[in-house]
Amino acid sequence: MQVLERERQLKEQIEQLRIQIDEAKLARQVAEITETEYFQELQERAQRMRGDKPSSLETG
Repeated sequence: MQVLERERQLKEQIEQLRIQIDEAKLARQVAEITETEYFQELQERAQRMRGDKPSSLETG
């Protein structure tokens, strides 16, 4: 019985480690994308477009 409980606990720990690894991998991938020059240019372009366009509340 103790062996089965220990096995269950180990499986649970493995699953938690997998989740942590997946989160770290995702964070690294997001950083790789957002740090590119292309993404930075798109972000600046979007900000300019939002800033140049009046909102519907201002014109209404």
